[in-house]
Amino acid sequence: MNADSRNPFYLLLLIASVAFAVTAVAYAFPLRMLPEWFQAHGWKLLLVEVGAVVVLGLASMGLDRWRQGRGTRVSGTVHQAAPVEKQRVGSEGDPG
Repeated sequence: MNADSRNPFYLLLLIASVAFAVTAVAYAFPLRMLPEWFQAHGWKLLLVEVGAVVVLGLASMGLDRWRQGRGTRVSGTVHQAAPVEKQRVGSEGDPG
């Protein structure tokens, strides 16, 4: 894997997802050692982290799709799925 093929959004997505999981567990099981602001505004932090996970997930998928499209256009080959033959179903449910 060369440096150009690495998707930088994957690492950011991983970090945001782990932060969300830790925050969700901390918010679900409140401990006395947590700051007062977290107990009062933890749900807002969770919403921000969900937004970050969604945005980074879409960005990573978009970058992969963009790189895939760019790569197939440069190489000059277009990969298409093989056509699927339709089978006719008779009145008894038998093919043909």
